[in-house]
Amino acid sequence: MKEEMMLAAQRRRHEQFLLPIELEVPVLALACTPDDVWAGGSGGVAHWRVDTQWRPCSGSPPLTGITTLAVCGDRLLAGGVEGVAYSYNGGQSWFRGAMQEGLASVTSLVASPDFLYDHVALLGTLESGILRSDDGGSSWRSSQFGLQSFEITALFWADREIVLAATPDGLYRSPNAGRAWKAVPDLSDLSIVALARSSNMDLLAAGEQGALYLSHDNGRHWDRCQDVPEGVQPVALDITDQDTLLLGCARNGLLRRDHVSQSWSQVLPVVPLVFAHQDGRIYSGTSTGLWVSTDDGQSWQALPYPPLYDLHQLVMHKTRLLGIGTQTGMLRYDPGHGWCPVLQGAPIIETASISERDVLCAATTQGLYRSDDGGVDWQMVGGSAPLQMTKMSVCADGFGLGMSMNPPCLLRTCDAGQQWQQLPSPFGILPVVALVAEATLAIAVTYDPRLYRARIWHSLGRGDTWAAGLEISTTWATIAMCQQPLMLVIGNTLLRHEGWGQWQRVHFAGEEEALDEVRKVLAIDDHLLFLTTKGLFLVSLDAHTCMCVRKHTHDMQMIDIVCIGQQCYGLLAGGDVISML
Repeated sequence: MKEEMMLAAQRRRHEQFLLPIELEVPVLALACTPDDVWAGGSGGVAHWRVDTQWRPCSGSPPLTGITTLAVCGDRLLAGGVEGVAYSYNGGQSWFRGAMQEGLASVTSLVASPDFLYDHVALLGTLESGILRSDDGGSSWRSSQFGLQSFEITALFWADREIVLAATPDGLYRSPNAGRAWKAVPDLSDLSIVALARSSNMDLLAAGEQGALYLSHDNGRHWDRCQDVPEGVQPVALDITDQDTLLLGCARNGLLRRDHVSQSWSQVLPVVPLVFAHQDGRIYSGTSTGLWVSTDDGQSWQALPYPPLYDLHQLVMHKTRLLGIGTQTGMLRYDPGHGWCPVLQGAPIIETASISERDVLCAATTQGLYRSDDGGVDWQMVGGSAPLQMTKMSVCADGFGLGMSMNPPCLLRTCDAGQQWQQLPSPFGILPVVALVAEATLAIAVTYDPRLYRARIWHSLGRGDTWAAGLEISTTWATIAMCQQPLMLVIGNTLLRHEGWGQWQRVHFAGEEEALDEVRKVLAIDDHLLFLTTKGLFLVSLDAHTCMCVRKHTHDMQMIDIVCIGQQCYGLLAGGDVISML
């Protein structure tokens, strides 16, 4: 054991950070205290201690994309596409909030002014109305009595019991801390996108069409303001401590209305999405990063880009390292210059690298893109009928398979992705979670989330016919696969392909830890490298022994690995990449 620890420590001494990603990144959510700032986006949550460096919250919430953040007493709440999560230690570890409505896309989050005593908070969602928690965010129940519109664009806690909810169909007001709601007649059928309050307790509402509305009585009655610039499309609203109005617009950037002269001016050309202020500092999360003002919004300084890149995969194409993110797109690493965009503008679902032909394929929500020059130029495949794939694999001779979303079917290519032929899917409605295409063999793994069972399929006829094989029970739906030799990890079971669709289970000392929640498996000479949610493990196939190479820590969570020869690269949560020997 002591020798293994010394070897692991020696390996860590050879770890080196690659140049960080320094590209524009949208900041969708902000929360702050006097000394700390948290930013949220498609890549999770990042933390910044004032006058220090950004650090990713490696134990990021179990959510896809963060849309709202709030510091509530001793906890940090985060809302995202799949609901809400909360942390007691500033984002180092998270717990998912239980939602009565199941999964819901969160758009806004507010806490009671008396949160320390009543533990009440409200969630606005995209499709499920308003949810209420009275236990600090641990559990959430529907709270929409009187609500007629269930798409919530903004929430604002106006007073101890008064809460406002903005919707595309008007404004709703609750007199009892969000338990019941009543439509505000003055703003009926108007799409409201943002709410704010001045120092004299007046409330302001921004309409999607550019109008501003003012209330002097806690939101009961509203009057339209007359001094708004024409043609603006508000997306965010804030009132500073000095009653200066800040209006974020989709086309006009950040507009500022001076509280003395009442005149408007553009102070930032990018699109503000969210505001937060603390001790005289105003922060604005924008479409390109985070900005700060210390002079009441007159001038703004760009802060270092927070590590909110949603990279989730590393790909080695020839000798070039690529990073893949759903929203970040495809990036290429240049050892001398860092990361540069290769393909952006369409969320990437799956990629395939055919290094022997210098071909890259990227399946996106808009269709399939293909490059035959290593990613310099791209063309969309499929013409007027874009291909949308969830899984894709192409081998060196040009044969490949893919799973289509619309229509649901199996796709086959024989020319490295230039043309695709539809084949009937033998898998029914079950999702394919792993797919590999080789010259004489194709392997697919389906997963039944109702029964928690994975089934292996194989085809010896290039996808024309399939045979169902081994079935394994597992609650861990991520299937890890390496091709040389062909091996699968399903749950805590390691399988080696023996030919003709037959599999043999492989055992080794220490497999209980090394095969627990495996994310990736790679073959290096006569060893296997396992990346799990706990760490990195090296297994000798000859000696059937296992050694822990590194353990994950809360600030160093590795989510993917890739190797070329003896050189390995590890992707950390937040987008940092390290090289390892």
